[in-house]
Amino acid sequence: MIQKPYSKMKVRVYDLGLFTHLAAALAEYFGVVEYFTPWVSPFSTPELQMIGSGIPGLTRIDSFEEDDDSVDLWVFFDVGNGDMQERLRRSGKLVFGCGDGEILEGKRGLFKKVLAGRGLPTGKYQMVTGVESLVKVLKSEQDKWIKVDNNARGVLESFHHKNWINSMSTVDKWAHDLGFLREEQVFMIEDPIHPKDGVEPGCDRFFTNGNYLANCMYGFEAKGEGYSCISLDFNDLPKPVLLVENAMRPVYAKYDIRGMMSSELRIGPDKKPHFIDACQRAGRPPSGISSARYTNFGPMVLGVAKGEAVVPEYDKKKPYASEIIIHSSVTKNEQTTLPLEVKEKDLKRVKMGNICQAKQKDGTMQFFAILSNCGFMAEAIGFGSTLEESQQQAIESAQKIDCIGKDFNANVFDDLDEKLELADKYGVGLKSGKKG
Repeated sequence: MIQKPYSKMKVRVYDLGLFTHLAAALAEYFGVVEYFTPWVSPFSTPELQMIGSGIPGLTRIDSFEEDDDSVDLWVFFDVGNGDMQERLRRSGKLVFGCGDGEILEGKRGLFKKVLAGRGLPTGKYQMVTGVESLVKVLKSEQDKWIKVDNNARGVLESFHHKNWINSMSTVDKWAHDLGFLREEQVFMIEDPIHPKDGVEPGCDRFFTNGNYLANCMYGFEAKGEGYSCISLDFNDLPKPVLLVENAMRPVYAKYDIRGMMSSELRIGPDKKPHFIDACQRAGRPPSGISSARYTNFGPMVLGVAKGEAVVPEYDKKKPYASEIIIHSSVTKNEQTTLPLEVKEKDLKRVKMGNICQAKQKDGTMQFFAILSNCGFMAEAIGFGSTLEESQQQAIESAQKIDCIGKDFNANVFDDLDEKLELADKYGVGLKSGKKG
């Protein structure tokens, strides 16, 4: 039996269900990993109380603060509980997470002001309050992006408004979903940034004690379908991306962020970097890659919580990684509990959130995925010495998942490679930095 490096330590993970795979990755290093997701409501349903139960290495708990003196490390891979993290830290607890830094993701207007204060471009935007004010703008304007703070993310994600005829029914639905809050909701209306010739690189990294860890993942996403990246030394990021990261460093230090972060930029022919999204949490994608890539993932999480500059370790002969997003047509219009099967030997390359009740039979692991209407079910991962090798391995990994209504875009990397070619022209492609 392999001895766990921190066999005497207990970790408690607070999650909203998306990052069950990250919690499970910690179980390879720590003696006890407890996993909690909120489940109580006036009319609770049993499936939410099951997330994480029956998963090898995880102990599902139903009370987050019970017996808290026995916990050595508190872990938050998601946002939404910054105040809880700060309270734990004030009481002397060791905490991995963004803390109050979550406001940079949750409050879009504030984020724009922070960017301006750091001398970074913000693009043209306006804030309006209420659906009625929003409609007035959208009736007279075309080609805009509509965004809201995290308080209403379940109502709408970023939405591209082309013209009022096309947007009318969508806005009607927002008004219906917001109910009596429709005239209190704040909307951000943004002009598009390089709408025809822009690319959106992203950087996923760990931050602690005022600085980034020495290595990060830099990549591009085909929204909701796939992702490709390269691992490299932080200082070898393409210059426009590094400019933004260095400009934001004092801001992250101010909030004493000690966790995972995922950024998204928009860059065009002028090579001016527009920071459009500052996720103060693990990204999805590519958190599945993170949990499989780093061979010292557990020590990284522990070290970051302590404020230590742990050096990320991974196979440098295979710096490229890709993943395909697996959906199920069954879950696109309803919440359901869906069985899925993966060969036990393939679990390193298939990462799932919102799962429970793992059962083993003849070398196959069966899980139940508790999914809402997003349809996002799993990440199929590949690694390689070349980009093409990692993409091919991701496709092979996607084929190894068995479930009802399984759906993925097998041609996603053809579309993504077109973006990568454009990014190369702007000096921000995957081969624009040095491999770590």
